[in-house]
Amino acid sequence: MRHVPAALAAAICAVLLLGPALIHPTTLALGGPLTEAPPHLWGLWTAADGVFRHGPFVRVADIAWPVGFKAHLMDPVNLLVFLPVYRLAGGGVSGAVAGWNALHLAAVIVGAFGMVRLGRRWLGASDAWPIALMVIVFCGSPFLLNTPAMGRSEYLPAALYPLHLALLHAWMRRRPGGDPNGPAPSPSPFTGILSGLTLGGVCLGGWYLAVFAGILEILIGLWWARGLPSREAAWRLGLVAGLAAVCLVPSFLAFQAWPSSRCFPSTCSWTSVHCGQDPYPATSLRDLFRLSLGGLGLGWPDQPPYVGVLPLVLGLVGTWRRRSGALPW
Repeated sequence: MRHVPAALAAAICAVLLLGPALIHPTTLALGGPLTEAPPHLWGLWTAADGVFRHGPFVRVADIAWPVGFKAHLMDPVNLLVFLPVYRLAGGGVSGAVAGWNALHLAAVIVGAFGMVRLGRRWLGASDAWPIALMVIVFCGSPFLLNTPAMGRSEYLPAALYPLHLALLHAWMRRRPGGDPNGPAPSPSPFTGILSGLTLGGVCLGGWYLAVFAGILEILIGLWWARGLPSREAAWRLGLVAGLAAVCLVPSFLAFQAWPSSRCFPSTCSWTSVHCGQDPYPATSLRDLFRLSLGGLGLGWPDQPPYVGVLPLVLGLVGTWRRRSGALPW
C-alpha cells in the first residue's frame, strides 16, 4: 500500500499532461500546429521508419527533390519508447501518433519512479505521502506539463534525471537521509554503470539537456564526493562521466556529419519546408494536433496549470528546517 499515493500522484499528472490522448492514443496527438510538435513528431517518425536502414541517429526522407533530406536526430534516446510503440501500432500516421503520446506518458512514469527512488535515497523518506508530494513536484512541474505546448520532445528525457540522481547518491556512498556516520558501504559496480547510462540518456535528449546536466553534474558530484578519499571520488565520478560521454559520441558524430542547416538549398520554398530546418509534415498530420487549450475556442492561454506551487512552498519550509543537509539544494 505504500506505493499507492505515489502511483495516484503520477496518474493525476498523466491525466493533466495527456488529457483525451489517453482515450484516443492513435488519433489525437499532443501539441499544437504552430508549436514545434509537428516537426519533432515527423523527425521521430522518419527516424523510426528508417532506423534499420540508416541507424537511430539520422533522419532520411525523399523530400525537397532533387536535394533530398538527411539530418541528425536531436533526441535519439526517445526512440527507445517511440520505435516499439510505432511498430506495435502498425506504423504510419496512427503508429507515429501512438509513439508520440506514449513518449509523454513514459516521461511521467519514469519521472515518478525516479522521484520515488530519489526520495528514499536522498531524504531517507519512508512515509508514502512525502514521496507522493515529490512526484507531484516533478511530474506536475511547468517544465513537464508545458512540453506539449512547446512541442519540444528533446526535453522529455529530463525525466531520467531523478533516477540518475538516486543512483549517483548511492554510487557516491552517501547514506539515506543525510546520515552523518561517514560513507556507506560500497554499492555494486552495476549502480555506477546505471548512473552513467541514465546520465547518458538525459544527454541524448539533445544538446540543451547535455549542457545543463553537465553543469549540474559537476556541482552535485563534487558535493556528494565529500568525505571520500580523493582517488576513490575521482574514479567513481569518472566512471559516470565516462559512460555518459561514450553514449554521446555517436550523436555528436551524427550532428557533425548531418547538421540540419545543410539539408536544403537556400532557394527552397518556405511553403514546403523550412529552409535550413526541419520540414513541416503534411497538413493532414498537423491537423491531428488538437489538444492545445488555445484551439478549443475557450479563450484560454496555451499554458497548462501548475499544481506544484504548494509542494514547492512546503519544500522550502522543509529545507529551512533541515538547513545542514538540504540548504545547498
